[in-house]
Amino acid sequence: MPNSLPPSPSSNTTITQELGTASIDPLEELFVEVNTLALKLQQEARRGQTADDLPAGGNSVLRTLSKFGALTVPQIARLNSTSRQNVQIIVNRLAREECIEFMPNPAHKRSELVRLTNRGQASVEALTRNEEGYKTRLLPHVTTEDLHCALKLLRSIRNVLMAPAPSPAKIVVRRQTPRLNTTFSSRGGPSTEIGKRKPKPERIEETKMAFETDQLPVNLL
Repeated sequence: MPNSLPPSPSSNTTITQELGTASIDPLEELFVEVNTLALKLQQEARRGQTADDLPAGGNSVLRTLSKFGALTVPQIARLNSTSRQNVQIIVNRLAREECIEFMPNPAHKRSELVRLTNRGQASVEALTRNEEGYKTRLLPHVTTEDLHCALKLLRSIRNVLMAPAPSPAKIVVRRQTPRLNTTFSSRGGPSTEIGKRKPKPERIEETKMAFETDQLPVNLL
């Protein structure tokens, strides 16, 4: 008889509790919870947009434009702590879906302004209505102090990760000048050769003995 499937994990259990005896790093568990929460919030946002027959995605850009008005792509990127290239891709898709439109920028001819269309504003309003629904369900279960502590922790982690990493220490390699060996050839003239020092005879004997007794040299262990 096949084994029965494990029960579905409860929403109020942590990943450590679900795995039982298996241990997991607390910081890694925090990252898992944050990622799971982000996915859940995206699903909630899409649900409201789909119900109103609006395109899903690009919510951060739409909210930013709704809050600050017409902006350039670099300005949107700075406000959302992301790259200009990433915002440009989202903006181009939102333009195809008629949620935003481009307009001339008097301050910079090569950087157009991006502003919401009526369809884009309707998408923001759908997001806001949907947000109010799950906020009403969530707020009775958390305190203001809990929210401030969570915000402080997440912000501090983000600041550490966004700080530039220390540059690795530079290794200075000094090149040694080859030694000149001056000898006399059979013709009587001096002969200059560039070579390495010859090993001392006793060192040669030691190396020979090491191989004869089946002992590996230290540098090969």
